[in-house]
Amino acid sequence: MSFFALIDLINKGPSPPWKPGVITAAEFAEDVTRIQNEYRKLHQAYALRLSEDLCAHAQEWADTLIRSKELRHSNFRYKGTRISENISMKWSSDHRGYTPQEIVDQWYHESRTYDFIREPTTLTAGHFTNMVWHNSVETGVGMSRSSDGRCVVVVCYSPPGNVIGEFTANVLPRASLGTASGVDRRLSMKRL
Repeated sequence: MSFFALIDLINKGPSPPWKPGVITAAEFAEDVTRIQNEYRKLHQAYALRLSEDLCAHAQEWADTLIRSKELRHSNFRYKGTRISENISMKWSSDHRGYTPQEIVDQWYHESRTYDFIREPTTLTAGHFTNMVWHNSVETGVGMSRSSDGRCVVVVCYSPPGNVIGEFTANVLPRASLGTASGVDRRLSMKRL
């Protein structure tokens, strides 16, 4: 950090990642990862670890998508192989972005349409399958907001999920509802 940048930091304080009063980018990434891991545990998947490199890519890609006003996957390669990504966007006139719980629940909700017995012919539950993909172990999370109220969230996974021909081995059925996890309690309450 340069001397002048240090003086600016002292005088102005650190700039917020998106808006004052909103959790930091690191807290957002940690919460998204923690909540995903709660769901992954229900499907016997390995816990995800946050990767600084994947978080940097996810943030850069979220920023790119906000500027371009379109949603598309990147061609990013990590450790020599491609990654998989979950990407979502919402628009709000009051500029409220996604909460970590909201984005993860939105993706998990797709599990209701997923057939655990057969390899899928379409990815109508692709966010869900990517999120609980058994062999993925690293993740990165980024969120970007625009001045017109759009919010884009990008979550990267490595090794990648949603590999054709490997769904039945990597997207396992939900374990028994007999556990006492917070996710089970929330899902039980939604069914009432």
